[in-house]
Amino acid sequence: MRGVLLMVLAVLAAAAGLVLVSGQAAVVITHGVSMNPVYYQGDLVIVARASSYSVGEIAAYNLPGKGEVALHRIIGGNANALIFKGDNNQSIDPTKPRGDELVGRAVLHIPQGGLWLENLTSPPVLGLLAFGLLAGGSAAATTRHRRKRRRAAVSRHLSTRPAEPPTLGSLPSSLRISTTLTAAFALMGIAIGVLAWSGPLQEPSTSHITTGTRMDFSYTADVGQSPAYDGTVAKSPDPVFRKLANTVDIHFAYHGEPGTVTVRADVSAPGGWHSSIPLAGPETFTGPGYEGEITLDLKALDAKAQAASAITGLPAAPLAIVVTPQVKTSTGADFQPSLRLNLTALQLALTGSPESLTVANNTTTDQTVIAPRMLG
Repeated sequence: MRGVLLMVLAVLAAAAGLVLVSGQAAVVITHGVSMNPVYYQGDLVIVARASSYSVGEIAAYNLPGKGEVALHRIIGGNANALIFKGDNNQSIDPTKPRGDELVGRAVLHIPQGGLWLENLTSPPVLGLLAFGLLAGGSAAATTRHRRKRRRAAVSRHLSTRPAEPPTLGSLPSSLRISTTLTAAFALMGIAIGVLAWSGPLQEPSTSHITTGTRMDFSYTADVGQSPAYDGTVAKSPDPVFRKLANTVDIHFAYHGEPGTVTVRADVSAPGGWHSSIPLAGPETFTGPGYEGEITLDLKALDAKAQAASAITGLPAAPLAIVVTPQVKTSTGADFQPSLRLNLTALQLALTGSPESLTVANNTTTDQTVIAPRMLG
């Protein structure tokens, strides 16, 4: 029974090895906190290639020029440019890989399995395992050789010729090959053991730390009950139809260092007319974030543009509206994200894709940490 179990385990291990070697699957050991609480530091995740990927799935892709992979959740995009974001991250990933460039999607999660794997592949353990396995193989080959010698001695115990010492060339072909391989692997095991025990257990490693600021925009408008909307409130990124509403509330949520926030709206027409309108602030905040709201009066903005058009003779529509909450942090940094809107006689619409509702300014720095030394 024990032999059958070992055989099954060996077959499963071999199948898993073939899948990994073929590139259809990969092992990912998680680092950092970007996917908390789904994954934690040191977890092991198996990812497998798929013919297609969907929003909501967790998948891995190669980070350009870093020799590492990112394991984050797909939140949007299409097969030509997928949008990723860590569940615990404040902003979306700057890299937007194609579907055929992904390493694979997560299919198996082993909590803290990466720590076990790193311990098993550390230099001391590798050296001990190699020595033990090769010593066992050498002992098995020696036992087999002794049995053959014993059988040979019994078959010729009546011979009067003196026994000759065995040589490698006099051994059977199968035993000669196994003996040669055992010797070769024994030398490799000794070399690995020397490399493992001659160096330190830990070594400096570089960790990439991403920090930055982010602004999340949204807008709403009370539109009442009508066939134009499913509910009574129009929400971003949907357009706001002006026959139903001419007042729009702009919401913004800032994440970053404390400081002072001032909000303005820049309005411009196709003929070149433009105007900057203060909307709020300055207001000082001391926490790691700030949430604010301003109201756009679409009729007032339209009237301002029409008045300028009456003097210049230039067209007043469509109007480009740029709402900018300017944040000056306590360290002197200046963050000016913008929400871009387009105003016509019929509607107010978002300029660009829904992803433009989030504006991030991330900075990646390298930090030296101490990690277990690994033998490649």
